[in-house]
Amino acid sequence: MRTISINGVEIAYDVHGTGGPWVVFGHSLGCTRAMWQRQIDSLARNCRVLAYDLRGHGQSATGDAAAQGSLAQLASDVRSLMDQLTIERAHFVGISIGGMIGQTLAIESPARIASLVMANTTAFMPPAAVQLWAQRIEAARTHGVASLARPSIERWFPEDFRVAHPALIEQMIQVFSTTSFRGYEFCSRAIMGLDTREGLARIRCPVLIIGGSEDPGAPVGALDQMQQALAQSELVLLQGAGHLSNIDRPEEFTAALSKFLLRCT
Repeated sequence: MRTISINGVEIAYDVHGTGGPWVVFGHSLGCTRAMWQRQIDSLARNCRVLAYDLRGHGQSATGDAAAQGSLAQLASDVRSLMDQLTIERAHFVGISIGGMIGQTLAIESPARIASLVMANTTAFMPPAAVQLWAQRIEAARTHGVASLARPSIERWFPEDFRVAHPALIEQMIQVFSTTSFRGYEFCSRAIMGLDTREGLARIRCPVLIIGGSEDPGAPVGALDQMQQALAQSELVLLQGAGHLSNIDRPEEFTAALSKFLLRCT
């Protein structure tokens, strides 16, 4: 693990592999860069892989307590991290909020993104969902982030997966529980501001959208709308997968990701 000061925040990251194109991984809310380990192990044979912790998550610091969370700021963190590591251009792979950050990067800094993988994510947060996120922030403020850990993780994974992998579920609940309140609030407010619908048409790099048929957070209809708005895109729907499809369907996810990146490099 290494750390580097990015926009006034100490960001934790790892670099894997010794040659080939750069691939940057962006993780989900309440998780860490460790959620990508299966994919990293596969890609690092032929790529240089950068995996980092979002501010306030994992081993990254929280940052300015007065700062308002935004996807623009989280995208700036990635650009600054790439700058300091002299990564001119990279393939970006993001899941959930990581996919939102990837969209923002591809819209704001198209020259920096060679291709984009958006997993289990959407392009717009409707008013009802914004209100729900505000309630979650207040619950985390009042009762602690740990109070949201179990219901969040159980919502993200289908019941059959939870029953078959109880130890993994408990581990993920523990990781979620260690997320700082400020990190949770910052990223939740960034999610509340999501609306890239008009910007999607400006993305010209190849895009792979990966979804799960059992994902309540990124339903199939929302994935179809994103695909229709993107000039060069394809959609892979993993049957039976929930919101963290790289974990509950790792072989299928990694196969789709590897096939896409092979075409783009």
